Amino acid sequence: RQVKIDVFDVLGKKIKTLIDDNHSPGNHFVEWDATNDQGMVVSSGLYFYKIQSGEYISTNKMCFLK
Repeated sequence: RQVKIDVFDVLGKKIKTLIDDNHSPGNHFVEWDATNDQGMVVSSGLYFYKIQSGEYISTNKMCFLK
């Protein structure tokens, strides 16, 4: 099934796409290295991640501290 995970800043701007690929059902681990799509380290603050898989969509917040 197609899975997509994106990271957004507090203004809703997409910072990075972590996954956009097919994955089998089950538990998977993803680690964000706190960089944007250009490879630059982002600043400390509040970020949101959105997980999409089929009809399932979930958005949650996370805090990044240096």
